[in-house]
Amino acid sequence: MILTSKITEDRFATAVEPFGGTVLKTSLPEESERELAERLTGPDSGATF
Repeated sequence: MILTSKITEDRFATAVEPFGGTVLKTSLPEESERELAERLTGPDSGATF
């Protein structure tokens, strides 16, 4: 689990992208959350939001 505040989405995604992961909950708009999830798991992961 990672808890962050006051970090930009792109910097966060770049930092954790090599480790993969699953987005459980964010305060991001739906489209931004989807983009973050795709960067972590790939666009064909079958994730639903």
